[in-house]
Amino acid sequence: MTTILIAGLILHSAWEVGSNAVKELIDLSPSQMTLAAIEETVEKVEGVTFVQSVRIRTMGGALYVELTIEVTPTITVEEGYAIGQQIREGLMAEVPNIIDVSTTLAPRGMYLRQFLAAET
Repeated sequence: MTTILIAGLILHSAWEVGSNAVKELIDLSPSQMTLAAIEETVEKVEGVTFVQSVRIRTMGGALYVELTIEVTPTITVEEGYAIGQQIREGLMAEVPNIIDVSTTLAPRGMYLRQFLAAET
């Protein structure tokens, strides 16, 4: 009886480790709550007009976030850099397990122009 119990515990542990490894290998996205928290945090940053895309990768339980955001096209490089830093610091403080954030800036309306161009 003890042998069956120990075998069951070993199988359960193997299932936990194996399922987490498979989730990382197939690049399973994090929960909708995590995605919503990321978007909400980014949208609070002054100067961000639209969150165009969010890509999240997991590695060892840590999250790597890649964002494309839209900003006013007339801002300076320095202002754009400051917006990126605010996003990075805000996400790393607000959302657990984020260890790296990469931000790409696009001029306001770029997503809409790309979307409309694809429709025609």
